[in-house]
Amino acid sequence: MKYAVLLSLVCFVGCGGGSSSNYSSGTSSSSQVMSESHRSNVVDHMVGQGADRSEAEAFTRALNQAQREWEANR
Repeated sequence: MKYAVLLSLVCFVGCGGGSSSNYSSGTSSSSQVMSESHRSNVVDHMVGQGADRSEAEAFTRALNQAQREWEANR
């Protein structure tokens, strides 16, 4: 169950959270890091799907940090 929730999150975040995505390839200057309000909404969605809130918080923070590092190194 936990892995299904995490997989759903990856798709949810990677697909733009159900709305139009602002992702573009190449040398875009826009950040793909979730805003705090978007991250909070994702956490709420994960909890609604059965995830533990503290695990969802940690996961989304780690996801944002990994995205910041990736953007800094590209």
